[in-house]
Amino acid sequence: MAEDQPNPNLSGEQPAPLERPQVTPQPFAPVEGGDDEFDPANRSLASALRISFIALQVVMVILVAMYFFSGLRQVPEQSRGLRLLFGRLQDAEPLEAGGYFVWPYPIGQFVLVPSSQQSVSLADEFWPQLSDVQKAKPFTSLTETEKFSLVPGKDGSVITADHNLAHTKWNVQYRIVDAQQNQKTVPLTMNETLVRRAVERAVVLSAAETTLDEIIQSRERLSGKVKAYAQEFLDRIECGIEVSTATYDAYPPVPAQASYERVNQAHVEAAQGKVEAERKASEILNAMAGPAYQKLRTLISEYDQLLAEAKADPARSPAAAAKLMEINDLLVSDAVGGKVATIIGNAKSDRGELVSSFRSDLARFNAWIDRYEENPRLASALLWSEAIINISKSNLEWFSVAPGTNIIEILSNPDPARDRRMKRDEYMKQDQQQQP
Repeated sequence: MAEDQPNPNLSGEQPAPLERPQVTPQPFAPVEGGDDEFDPANRSLASALRISFIALQVVMVILVAMYFFSGLRQVPEQSRGLRLLFGRLQDAEPLEAGGYFVWPYPIGQFVLVPSSQQSVSLADEFWPQLSDVQKAKPFTSLTETEKFSLVPGKDGSVITADHNLAHTKWNVQYRIVDAQQNQKTVPLTMNETLVRRAVERAVVLSAAETTLDEIIQSRERLSGKVKAYAQEFLDRIECGIEVSTATYDAYPPVPAQASYERVNQAHVEAAQGKVEAERKASEILNAMAGPAYQKLRTLISEYDQLLAEAKADPARSPAAAAKLMEINDLLVSDAVGGKVATIIGNAKSDRGELVSSFRSDLARFNAWIDRYEENPRLASALLWSEAIINISKSNLEWFSVAPGTNIIEILSNPDPARDRRMKRDEYMKQDQQQQP
């Protein structure tokens, strides 16, 4: 029975190891006919791999050649080229127009910088937002009846020095004068934005220093200020950009447009009136004193100033007298023409006649003195007789009174018959003078 058999584990004896069966390896016997079946396929595969490898090598050579030939670049006119090698400039000066070799990307990089004038337009920054209907009209025709009002943050404007508002549109021309410095400072695509911000800042600063009238009427002054402020900002950041010109259009706010136009028209009319008055004054003065009137006016103004100074300081009197002599010398010179020359010529002629008359009277007086010294009674009688004759030649009525008459009656009305005779004689004399 199984229970009567001894247990090897209990008896302490080890069981005998199991023996494995021995297997003798047999050599591999190839399948009959295998080489003939797979050899063409292997050869086709190997041939295809060789062709693919050769094609791959050719393509790689072509790609490498194309990679290097992609570094040939052309710099067009109105541009300058910059060659970069690992991000650094290779050349000391920008490349002029022509062909150049550049290491391909990412080893090298080629940047074209425009050298011609570039334009930036600020059409909306300081201009009100208008509807399509309003844009179709001239800005000066917009009126407050169209319910026009400025909305802060939406409608653009500038504040002037006299606390007014103005609307402006700007057009700025600039160019890159230092391409290398520009490449070091800012990306090429940021140049326009940079110039735009610089001009916006310059417009705000310049308008704050300029009145509304100066903005609208003195455009060259504001343009110069904007150009200077914008250039100062661009020079400070060393971007190699130069502002060439800054032009603009400017108008007052629409609600004040009509009033401003009236005031402006009044100024224009006043200016025209001033010009016309100056023209007439020039004509009058030129007709009065000829081409020398300007110098004569200057001398007279200086003489008036010296006279005023002489009243406060008598020591200035000699200077005033010297200036008066200078005026007199100019008046009698040939440089003075017009009515002044005529008046002075007549004065010279009258002076000659008066001198001649005075000399004649002096000679006659001296002759009568000699006669009087020889015979006083005769000289007195002759002078009295001459006086009577001269009186009788005039249109006077005279009479004599007999000696011893105490009462004299004088009729104030003239004799009508005598008056008629005198007029008749005068008319007859005039007729005789008019007849040839």
